[in-house]
Amino acid sequence: MNVLQNLMELYNQLPADSTYRVVAKGILENLSAAAEGTIYDVAELTDSSRTTVWRMVQKMGYKNYSDFRYALKAAVSQYTYYNRVLSGSLDIDGIMAECGVQLKAAWKLVEKNFSREQAIGLAQRIHSRKKIRFYFYARYYSIYSFQQNLAMDGKDTAYYLLLPEMLSDAKSLGEDSIVFINSIEFSETMDLSPVFEILRRQKCHIVLANCGKSRYEGQADEILFRAADFSDAMGIASNTVFETFFVMVSEIYRRLYLNG
Repeated sequence: MNVLQNLMELYNQLPADSTYRVVAKGILENLSAAAEGTIYDVAELTDSSRTTVWRMVQKMGYKNYSDFRYALKAAVSQYTYYNRVLSGSLDIDGIMAECGVQLKAAWKLVEKNFSREQAIGLAQRIHSRKKIRFYFYARYYSIYSFQQNLAMDGKDTAYYLLLPEMLSDAKSLGEDSIVFINSIEFSETMDLSPVFEILRRQKCHIVLANCGKSRYEGQADEILFRAADFSDAMGIASNTVFETFFVMVSEIYRRLYLNG
């Protein structure tokens, strides 16, 4: 998980009066100062207590404040690397042109990677399970749409972005569960190995949904995308393929199990 995405998740999902939301907001509005400061500096910066800052850091899944500060400092110092969707230093015309190129590339990847049989088979496997989980590093519209269809079919479904939530939820799953995991693989991001270990111990069916090579490939029962095909795909192409795939599976699921 990317520390900036974790902070945005807390800020967007917590109620306005949450003390953790206040801390997250303060850090996001003062990233450079927070990245260079101690826990006492951040407490002062966000007008909160050291204990509140520490509890928020724990809520995000960090074992100590030093790990959080290291991740934040790395993200701030390499911001264009973390939040880059297009490659290179493009002017406005170049940005627009590159978006068109990436959209065309996305459709070629869809045609190459996804067959009718693959999508139907996955829908059938999902239908055969009671609990459907999505452990991702970001929010995707296609997953929300898919969850609505799953709920209409009586499935127990949930979507988690924070590591502690994944670890807690994984312990409640079993052989009747299928878990989709889409991880982010920068060196500074959190290690998801404990999540995979719990899921395997619980005998869950694990589906790795990364658009690219992943260090967790050996832990998955099923891999959706062939990494080699996405080696040159930038953010727009890979994200569009990802969204398109789950829209297709969701609509096929609706057709098979909801429309009669």
